[in-house]
Amino acid sequence: MKKSFLLSSITLLLFNLMPVHHTTSRLNPEQILPTFSPTDRSIYKDGLIPEYQNILNELPYASMYELKFNIADDMSQITGSETVIYTNAEDIELKEIKFRLFANVLGGEMHVDEVHVNGEIIIPNYTLDDSLLTVPLKQPLQPRKPSP
Repeated sequence: MKKSFLLSSITLLLFNLMPVHHTTSRLNPEQILPTFSPTDRSIYKDGLIPEYQNILNELPYASMYELKFNIADDMSQITGSETVIYTNAEDIELKEIKFRLFANVLGGEMHVDEVHVNGEIIIPNYTLDDSLLTVPLKQPLQPRKPSP
């Protein structure tokens, strides 16, 4: 039996802030806004052993993820949403953001129903046997360098 993963919603919040919402018709973007602060990494501190807790201060632009999902009673399908807070820490502007749909590489099935960028529906591009989802950005995401 082939297991499937329906990623019914991904929200990507980009710093310099440009939100990207992946949603289904069952959810609206207001329902999937992040419930955590994009700059508060303290929520991760308790999950780290003491000698690694200070590393949170050294990673100001590390991506943060919030996942909400439901597993079917028969364990054959997972539906849910994902919020990603992403900062462009590269030296160049980004004209697209890429998501890897690993379930499609590993013999499963993953679908993203809709993608929204700044409230507008965007058509993503799928490549590599539907395992790479590329979200084009209408306005490039500028680099953000750490403050000295």
